[in-house]
Amino acid sequence: MVPLLGDPLLGIPSLRYHPCAVTGSRNEQRRPWRRRVLFAIYAVVAGFLLLEVLVRVRTREQEGYLRFGDDYLLPLPIVSEKREMTLRVPLGDLPYLVPDPGMGWTIRSHGKSSNGLYFANGAGLRSPRELPATKAAFRRRVLVVGDSLAHGDDLKWEETWIAHADALLGPDTEVWCGAVPGYGTDQALLRLERLLPLIEPDVVVLTVYRQNLLRNLTFFRCLQHPRTALPWSKPRFVLDEGGVLRLENRPAIPPAQVAATLGSYADHGLCADDRFWRPDLYADDWRYGSRIWRVLISRSRMSAFFAYSRAQLEAGGAGVRLGVALVARFIDDMKQANVEPYVVILPDTEDVQSWRDGRALMNPFLAALDERSIAYVETGGPLADTLTDGEAGAKLFVGNGGHPNHRAAQVIGKIVAEAIR
Repeated sequence: MVPLLGDPLLGIPSLRYHPCAVTGSRNEQRRPWRRRVLFAIYAVVAGFLLLEVLVRVRTREQEGYLRFGDDYLLPLPIVSEKREMTLRVPLGDLPYLVPDPGMGWTIRSHGKSSNGLYFANGAGLRSPRELPATKAAFRRRVLVVGDSLAHGDDLKWEETWIAHADALLGPDTEVWCGAVPGYGTDQALLRLERLLPLIEPDVVVLTVYRQNLLRNLTFFRCLQHPRTALPWSKPRFVLDEGGVLRLENRPAIPPAQVAATLGSYADHGLCADDRFWRPDLYADDWRYGSRIWRVLISRSRMSAFFAYSRAQLEAGGAGVRLGVALVARFIDDMKQANVEPYVVILPDTEDVQSWRDGRALMNPFLAALDERSIAYVETGGPLADTLTDGEAGAKLFVGNGGHPNHRAAQVIGKIVAEAIR
């Protein structure tokens, strides 16, 4: 055995090879690596737990929803607290919007919103005046149907574009607002069916907004827009493969049955024709036990939902095809009734901004109308043209949201008045 170290003459003992000494050395070499691995695992677990605590602290509850920042966490409530409360309110206690079996919901006669901003006449039209018992022979009547963008949400009556158009058209023309918040194009046509013999208009303006094309694809507004306060079911036209429109869910599911219907919607007959039934948004997931995973999964699934919605508005999308079919039906029905029809395209913030950026979101729908030789009045482009350099489209909308403000309403009113004059 060769000595490892030492000199006998100096009295330094030699170190000789010993198997245990080498093995111990190797064990000592391994231990730092084990400690590093264990420390890394500990750091990851501790960091995850700390992040989990921080996410939970920053999560807040709002009307039955859990929110982390701007994200709504899944599973979404199939009927939110606010919608459930509305469903329980007796019909006579609802101040403005009320359920209606023929249209889903409508404006009640002499209704007044709880904030006092909206009020209706005896015919359920948003107006400061009553509908005359008889139509004056020398006056032309214009009826406007559509959703909140035509109704004038967030504005006083005199600030709405319908009021502006009425003033511009002069005393020989009277413009009546038959629009209802939250409507799809399908509901606007059903309301027109009811109002036509009552108002006897000479002109009917059907307003179409991008979101209408999506609302037309569902029987429940809350499935297309999970955060809506509107709880009721609605009828919808289904476009058959042969291009025939078939009306389903009329009369609409009563308010008392809405929660139970949605709770077992996968087994309901309407589900097959509802384009916005996405069960993964409402089903629980064992991974939601972790708030971090819940945030990540929620973002992924909601992103997929919004991507699906956008796809319905692309060329050949279901929303575009059904929307064009409904507009074509409107044109045909008005011609048969000897009424002059107009189609007006209304924008929200994104639409105006998209016009300014040269990528108008409504282009696929407008192109489809052009293919059918259906005339329309487009207001998004003209609104974008009114913006000064550096101004964003949001400057034309209330609270930077989806409803035109007074400035935008003046422009729209002028465009519509000039089109139907």
